[in-house]
This record gives sequence, C-alpha cells and structure tokens, in this order.
Amino acid sequence: LASVTKTENGVTTTLSNITTHEIKINSYVYGFKADANSDVCVTEGTLVTLVDGTQKPVEKLTKDEMILAWDFVTGQYVAVPVLLPVYHGTYETNIINLVFDNNVIVKVIGEHGFYSSTINNWIYINEYNYMDFIGYLFVKESNDYINNDYSNVKLIDAYITTETTGVYSVVAS
Repeated sequence: LASVTKTENGVTTTLSNITTHEIKINSYVYGFKADANSDVCVTEGTLVTLVDGTQKPVEKLTKDEMILAWDFVTGQYVAVPVLLPVYHGTYETNIINLVFDNNVIVKVIGEHGFYSSTINNWIYINEYNYMDFIGYLFVKESNDYINNDYSNVKLIDAYITTETTGVYSVVAS
C-alpha cells in the first residue's frame, strides 16, 4: 500500500492506502502499435489476473499462460492463452491514472477499454475523455470466473502524470 499525492489547480490531495498498478486485464487486445503511444498499453508493474486467480506483473507474462479476458460475444469472463506479451520499450509518456473506490489506481497509456455497468457497454478511456467517467461503475472480475462472478468498482478520480515507465500490451486469443 502506498500514498499518492497530486496537485491540480493549486490544490494538493493525498490518497492513502492505495494499491498501485493493479488491473485485471478485462478485454481482448486485437492489435497494437509497436511504440510508446500504443492504443492499448499498460505500465510496467500492472498486475494481470491468471485463470487460477493469482496475479502476475504484465512484464513477467509468458506465451501460453492462461489469463482472464472478457468475451464480447457471451458477456462473460473466459480463460484465454497469452499469444504475445509485447514490450514496447521504456519511455517518458503521459499516463492516465484512474482511481477507483476500492483503493486501486489503474495506469493506462493511450487508451483502454473498460466495461461500464452504469451504461452496460464498453467505454474506451483516453486522455481526451478520462474526466467524463468520474462516478461511473465498472465491472471488476473476481477469482470465480467459471460462475461469471464479478463486482463493480466506481471511478472516483482521474489525472494525468508524465512518467518514465516500461510500456506493455498483451495479445490474447
């Protein structure tokens, strides 16, 4: 657990007991650009949920590991193999920090899709719209994907930082 301090418009806010870089990869990645501005990238240290419920940093994923992914057709979590863990390099880049009510900050580079239970549809969050979704609920899977068990988390804050980080994406079946 960590504390995160941000200053915006002259106001400093400190969030305490935050678990950083925790994300369940909840969407298929169908393609990628091999640069720091990929549309579907996450930062080094992002935790990916494996099919057994354990989590592994995205940079440690290997080909054929089974991860949880959202099936767009059935509307359920499914087990899929990693086809290609992609390391795009280490860059100084803008990072969208999404703060959820379960004390998790998700760090996204470029754009990432999240399923919103507020509107029962996918939302693709990027640098141009990230503030539009404060207060929305998003689906967060549990460790029981077989019974399609999941919960909701609320986006309570969002801000952009510029950081030097490893940039990753995951191509899954």
